[in-house]
Amino acid sequence: NTDSVELDIANIKGFLAHCYRRAGEYNKAIEIYREILDKYPEEENTNEYAYFLATAYEAIGNYSESFKLYQNLASTTPENEFVKELIKVSAGVKIEILNGVGKNKICSSLAVVLKKYGVKIKGIDNASNSNFEKTYIISRSEYFKTAGLIGSIIGCANIVQKPKISNNADIIIIIGKDYNNEKLNDFL
Repeated sequence: NTDSVELDIANIKGFLAHCYRRAGEYNKAIEIYREILDKYPEEENTNEYAYFLATAYEAIGNYSESFKLYQNLASTTPENEFVKELIKVSAGVKIEILNGVGKNKICSSLAVVLKKYGVKIKGIDNASNSNFEKTYIISRSEYFKTAGLIGSIIGCANIVQKPKISNNADIIIIIGKDYNNEKLNDFL
């Protein structure tokens, strides 16, 4: 059966890509993961390969490609167990949500969704002003992956990394005028 042979080839290539990634040969891993995703889009481990491709891009500092992959995973398969697990891995991350638009209770629905995935909400407060045009996620470097997933959930691509952002939080979300909480319905 040709389909069976093709899937076997995809799995072997996936194993090889995992080996390269674990050995720190990220560019080789990226090349193979890309090939698998392009040639075998129906392969059962597609989400896993996309996730590991994102981590390989992250490891070489290509955060924009990494973020696109995380965003695609979370937005195209919000009910996927693999995506839920990615967010749960980030359990214990302390997040502060700031209202940058002055609307009452705009932070509440976001807090509910994030808590559902095991994220600790350290606080909800008003931002320094209520004129933020765009929503921002400010993340300590080690929580970039979590920030990317949260960005995917809330439709925010404005993610900034800083070594230290707050004594209380690992990630700060500032809700701006572009924030659309209807996007959260897929995750409730």
